[in-house]
Amino acid sequence: SVVPSAFELLTDLDAEAVLVFFTATPHPKDQKMKLAFEITKGIFGEKAAAQAQTAFVHTFQKGEIPEQVKKAPIDNQSLDALLLAAGIVASITELRRLTDAGAVVHLETEEKLATADIKKVPTPGTYRIGKNRFIKLV
Repeated sequence: SVVPSAFELLTDLDAEAVLVFFTATPHPKDQKMKLAFEITKGIFGEKAAAQAQTAFVHTFQKGEIPEQVKKAPIDNQSLDALLLAAGIVASITELRRLTDAGAVVHLETEEKLATADIKKVPTPGTYRIGKNRFIKLV
């Protein structure tokens, strides 16, 4: 119910264009995607908005590995030490909670890491921690 007001307050679209859009696009997800695009376009420009929307679709809707991922050298450190040093997790407790929930995944092998695995030296590759945190260990 807030999305139409957000269009009027946060974008340059006129009220008639917003009404036509909402009539043609009844799905809330599509409406929110358009709102995010218009806000980003207003701040950073159309090219940056299109790139951000493409990155979002590939990463979160299609489950692909993002193009821009933080990289960290393994340097014979355990996974928990690497993730703490990189700022990916705030604490060992948070990492343990995420591994217990099956939310720490080595994306190339699609292996979910167990709690015992976080104290070991990880294998190189890209890891997803939670829903939207990624790191590439090299």
